[in-house]
Amino acid sequence: PEDCSHLVGDCEFYQCRERRHPCGATGYYRGYGYKYCDRFTRVLRPRLSRAGQRWVDQTRRCLMEYVDRHIPVDAPCDLVKRSAFDSHPRCYVVGGICFLDPGEWREIVSIIDPSDMEFKQTIVTGIDCLANWGALVIPGSLGAGGGLRGLMERDRRRNFGF
Repeated sequence: PEDCSHLVGDCEFYQCRERRHPCGATGYYRGYGYKYCDRFTRVLRPRLSRAGQRWVDQTRRCLMEYVDRHIPVDAPCDLVKRSAFDSHPRCYVVGGICFLDPGEWREIVSIIDPSDMEFKQTIVTGIDCLANWGALVIPGSLGAGGGLRGLMERDRRRNFGF
């Protein structure tokens, strides 16, 4: 059987997984993973700042690494979809979405088909990291980010140098 691990980082990874275990047009691999990987890479990425492009690249890799490491190739299609979606918010935050310009958030959300509200909701969940800003800017405040404060501080320093 074809090994897809070497394709992590390339949208072809999702096509490979679909060949290994077909879930069809509404399954995660074709209906979400490949569709949005391709769209975010070809259409969205060129419209974004360098930080936005870095977010696309890091998030794409994070999502694929999660699928590759945590979802067995022969997993039932509903489990594939549920497990993959569960990885989205963390990958968005680790990728640095919290530090993108709000105009870029609008670009990100606008590229999602209205019929894919399930996916859009996942993006919105990632954008909810705004609630965590208080943990970064109010000295002595409790980290409101469910354990993501350290990641946010690291990303702020990496992307903005402060």
